[in-house]
Amino acid sequence: MGYIPHYAFWVFMVNAVLVLATLAIAIFAAIQARAAKASADAFVKAERAYVMVDIGKIPDFQPDPNKVDILWVFPTLHNRGRTIARITKIVARAHQIAVLDGLPPEPEYPLSKSVVLERDIWLAGDVAFQPVQFPVAGFDLITIRERKSFLYIYGCIDYIDIGETERKTNFCFIYWVQAGFNPNPDGFYVSTSAPRAYTRCT
Repeated sequence: MGYIPHYAFWVFMVNAVLVLATLAIAIFAAIQARAAKASADAFVKAERAYVMVDIGKIPDFQPDPNKVDILWVFPTLHNRGRTIARITKIVARAHQIAVLDGLPPEPEYPLSKSVVLERDIWLAGDVAFQPVQFPVAGFDLITIRERKSFLYIYGCIDYIDIGETERKTNFCFIYWVQAGFNPNPDGFYVSTSAPRAYTRCT
């Protein structure tokens, strides 16, 4: 009967090896799955659409305080990605306030003061698109240039990306008056004073 302990030992060793092999296979599968997900995520990031907004150089507009002058501002949408974006909604507004950091924590879009556009618009990478425009009265621009008030233009773009992924681009610009010997012209720049929600993107 002396062979029984010897037999039990080898049974134990075989089972231990099987357990270790199963554990190794599970770890390898998890690593492979993680690598596959990382590869898929990298592919989506490389191929996805990226809808961005800019406001280019505005005309040399010198309002006459004795006349009703209007400066029209046209934010431009660009798709900086590699696939087409399907824009489903655009909401934006011009917001003039008395204090530089006076925006509320979250963007507010009252219907009476906002532009809302809901429709399917396909935006390819080689197309510039100006779906909304904002009038700035000459007398308002005079107070803005005197830094008695501050003008923001902000909005949110909903669009659908590769794989029917829903995405958002929030944008916020401020009309900035340069001071001192700054060589840059006055005009609209991406705001660094607005709360984070105004420039959040997905």
